[in-house]
Amino acid sequence: MYRLYNHNIMNYNPPEDRNHLINSLISEFDADVCTFQECSPFTNRLGDAPIQDLLSDRYTEAGTGMDDFTPVFYKTEKFNLIDEGYLVYDGLNDANSKSVTWVILEDKETKKRFSVMATHFWWQFSGEVDNLQRIENARQLKALCEEIISKYNVPIIIGGDFNNGKDSLQGDAPYYFMR
Repeated sequence: MYRLYNHNIMNYNPPEDRNHLINSLISEFDADVCTFQECSPFTNRLGDAPIQDLLSDRYTEAGTGMDDFTPVFYKTEKFNLIDEGYLVYDGLNDANSKSVTWVILEDKETKKRFSVMATHFWWQFSGEVDNLQRIENARQLKALCEEIISKYNVPIIIGGDFNNGKDSLQGDAPYYFMR
């Protein structure tokens, strides 16, 4: 069994207190893999306590680094990184933060492999165009999953902020599309 920690860490200044709290939660939970959303290069990755620095003693970051709003962190001592990638979703996208980062990890002890993804879908909900954008995000995520399964034949775990759900204020069409 693996422990996944998923958190929209909120693009918020100043980030120091929040980042220390997130680090404490991750330590207490003893997460094997962490997926984030809104891990902004302008907030959470700067200042006196950048999130990547707080985690660096135990975790390796996968993704594109400072400009990746949806990174995946995995326990350095527990996993080998087999492959990784990053996709910025097409269409409506503020600061290119609506994206997915993915990894293929191999357990160093058991040699079992699996994929983990961190994603963040479009957030606004002022009209149908926003729901259609979230559905498009889901289509692109599904295509990526199919590509990874075809290439690696591994299970996929997705952590994310989908900005929709059953009976949500944003509408639930994207939720039913994903199901």
